Amino acid sequence: MTPFKRNIPLIYITSFLGGLEFALPIKVLYLQQELLTIFYVTLVLAIKTGATFALELPTGIITDRWGRKLSLLLSSIFGILSLICYLIGQYLLIFLLAAVCSAIAQTTASGTSTSLVYESLAQIQGKYTSFKRVQSINYAMWPIGASIASVVGSYIGAINYRLPFLLMLFPSTIVLLLRFKLVEPQTSENHVNDPDSRPTISDTCRNSINLLRSNRQVRIIILIGVFSYIGEISHQLKPVYFQFKGIAISYFGYLYALAFIAVFAGSVLSDPLSKRMTERHLLISCAVFSQIVTMSSILTTGLLSGLFLICSSFSWGVTWPVLSDLLNNELEGNNRTTILSFDNMMKMLIFAILSPVYGYLVDQFNILQLYLLDWIIAGVLILPLFWIRNEQSAADPGVSSYI
Repeated sequence: MTPFKRNIPLIYITSFLGGLEFALPIKVLYLQQELLTIFYVTLVLAIKTGATFALELPTGIITDRWGRKLSLLLSSIFGILSLICYLIGQYLLIFLLAAVCSAIAQTTASGTSTSLVYESLAQIQGKYTSFKRVQSINYAMWPIGASIASVVGSYIGAINYRLPFLLMLFPSTIVLLLRFKLVEPQTSENHVNDPDSRPTISDTCRNSINLLRSNRQVRIIILIGVFSYIGEISHQLKPVYFQFKGIAISYFGYLYALAFIAVFAGSVLSDPLSKRMTERHLLISCAVFSQIVTMSSILTTGLLSGLFLICSSFSWGVTWPVLSDLLNNELEGNNRTTILSFDNMMKMLIFAILSPVYGYLVDQFNILQLYLLDWIIAGVLILPLFWIRNEQSAADPGVSSYI
C-alpha cells in the first residue's frame, strides 16, 4: 500500500482521536485547585513551554534524519506518560514532570504530521497541489474530536477533575497502536532508508539557517506565528476568563464544543476561500474579524461574552491552513521539519517568558487585563500580513509582489 493510501486516513483518524482531550474544559481549574494560585498554574505551563523550546529543534533534526514514524511513536508514548503524571497530581514536582513529558510529546509531533502529509502526497501525485485541501481536512479532524470531548469532559469533570485525564488514556493508547501502521514516505528528498545519503546534523542546520537568511517569506510567516502565539496564554486561561464573565462551569463544555466547531468550519472553508481571494487578503480579513468579536467579548458579560469569544475561533481555523501552505511551499524535504520545529520553538520561547508574568498580573489584577493586552498585540500583527507574498507569485521565483 502506498504512503498516501495508508498514511492520510491514519493521520485523519489519529487527529480525531488526539482531539478527544476530555480534560480541556477543566485542566486549568484542576491545576488551580491543586496548586492554589494562577501564578503556579502558569509556571507549570511555562516549564512545559521552556522544555518544548529546548527540545523543538533537536527533535526536528532527529525527525528529518531518522523518520516521521519513529517521531510520532515517541510522541504517543510520552503523551501517555504525561497523562499518568496528571492523574497522580498533588505535588508541584509531579505536575512539572507531566509538563516535561507533554513537551517531549509535542516536540516529537510538531511539524512531523505536516511533513508526513506533504511527502505522502508528493509520492503519489508527484506534486504538492492537494496539500492545502488535505491539511484543511486534517486540521478539521482535531476540533471534531475536541467538540465531543469538551461536552463529555465538563460533565465528568464536575464529578471529579481527575476523571477526564483517566478517560483520555483510552484514545491515546489507540493512537499509539495506529501509528505503528504508518508507512515512511520515500521521495527524492527523503534519506531515511539510505543511511549513507543522510545529511549530517551540521548540514541540516546550515541549510536551514541559509534558508531563513535568504527567504523573506519564511521570516515573515514565522514572525506572525511567533507573536500571534502570545494569545495562547489567554487561550490556556479561558476557563478563568469564563468564570470572570459569570459563566457557569456547566456551560464550559458547550462553549469549547462551539469553539471547535468554529475551527472545523474555518478549516473546511479555508481552501475554497483562499481560491476566491488572495491569501494575503484572506488573512487580513480574518484578523480584522477576530479583533471585532474579541472586543465584543471584552465589552459584554455572561454567555454572550463567551459566544463572541468563540467566534474568533473561526478565524483561527481559516488562517492556519493558509499560513501552513504558504510556509511549506518555501521549504525542502531535507530541512522541512527542522524549519517547522524552529517556528514552533520560537513560539514556545515567547510563551515560556511571558506566561508566568501574565499569571502574576492575573493574580494581582484580573483576567480581563490579559485579554485587553492580547487584543492590542493582535491588532499590531495585522500590519505584517500586508508583507506576505501570495502563493500565485511564489510559483515564479522572478516575481516579487511584496507590498
